[in-house]
Amino acid sequence: MSSYIIAGSSDKVDTAECENMANLIRQYYPEISFKIVLKDLTQWEQYADEICRIYGFKQKSNPIIYTMDGCLIGDRNAFISLAESRFGFSDPKLRQGPITPDVNKKIAKQELDLKLKLQRNKKTLIEKIEQQMLIIYSNNIVQPTDGVFKQSFKSGVKEKLKTWYDSLNNLIRTDVKRNLSTDSIYSSSFRNGMKFLYKFDDRLRPIKKLQESHYFEENKETIQESKWDYDEVQVTDQCFKDYIAVQTSKSRVFVPHTAGRYQRKKFRKAQCPIVERLAGALMFHGRNTGKKVKAVAIIRHAFEIVHLLTGKNPLAVLSLAVQRGGAREDFTKVGTGGVAKQQAVDVAPIRRVNEAVHNLAKGVRESVFKKMKTIAEALADELIAASNEDGQKSYTIKKRDELEKVAKTNR
Repeated sequence: MSSYIIAGSSDKVDTAECENMANLIRQYYPEISFKIVLKDLTQWEQYADEICRIYGFKQKSNPIIYTMDGCLIGDRNAFISLAESRFGFSDPKLRQGPITPDVNKKIAKQELDLKLKLQRNKKTLIEKIEQQMLIIYSNNIVQPTDGVFKQSFKSGVKEKLKTWYDSLNNLIRTDVKRNLSTDSIYSSSFRNGMKFLYKFDDRLRPIKKLQESHYFEENKETIQESKWDYDEVQVTDQCFKDYIAVQTSKSRVFVPHTAGRYQRKKFRKAQCPIVERLAGALMFHGRNTGKKVKAVAIIRHAFEIVHLLTGKNPLAVLSLAVQRGGAREDFTKVGTGGVAKQQAVDVAPIRRVNEAVHNLAKGVRESVFKKMKTIAEALADELIAASNEDGQKSYTIKKRDELEKVAKTNR
């Protein structure tokens, strides 16, 4: 079975004539397959140069016809000659057909109108992804026949696809005009970046199905602002302004994984996004260490539940829970040896944030241990109760009240 590709600009009459001829040949020879690639005149030069560079063609024409194996046929005249010599074009039955200049012009006009309509629908990113896939096919990274992963992992397909993921990543960043996180989430590229991106949000998983969803093109504003709006988050207590990171551009992340080294210097953890701090607190104890994908998934599900139950922005609920969850007064031992006594002391704002985040995670873990309740549901309930200062339901508020009660007796 032979396969041919006819590529040309959509307003070219020769392209329409080749397409019409291909349809006639396909009608009488079903085993022959044709793929028609149409480009706008403004994009044709770049596309033709790319094709010639990939396949090593010396001759560039409009249209350009070649086989799936990368064998150049040539322009319109070469294709007509091929049709005459190989497919018996001289047969009278193949001469029957509306191949007239008027019909070809009509086809070309229809193709141009269709191309302009597609451009109005903003499908440029899809075309770029198709070009990336074309590069993969031409370099034999994967085969376009039968199964995409026909060579399986024996030939290292997984490693070779890493380059494509990186280039696709850059295309998405360019089109969306937004770095989907901060700092170095993509420093480890395929291992950390793309894997994390897919698992965090269901809306980002089907990148291979962008031809159907067009999510990135139709929802640019949603992606730029994340699912929950940070502008709605207010830090009402003045002492927390510098310690709950929700106001700066670096802290307004789409994925709570900034790959920052916040433990290297004192107080640097105050710059860590508050959602990421909660994710870090959930990664306890030993068997859960390092499972950040799981922690982020728990937070995402909990945020959805909070929004359904309260109708509020879950980021605002989390911020309020952290502000109200830390004890204002604590106690410490003053003195040495046997004469030491307990003394009430004020608590620094950053310690109040640390304790609130710690108790939120600890209370959730204890409430679901050997229980039917999921941890996402427990986290949602804890956030709502802590933000409402409900001491009966919230472990965080209960611990805060206990500390303040003991501190009060030691003033």
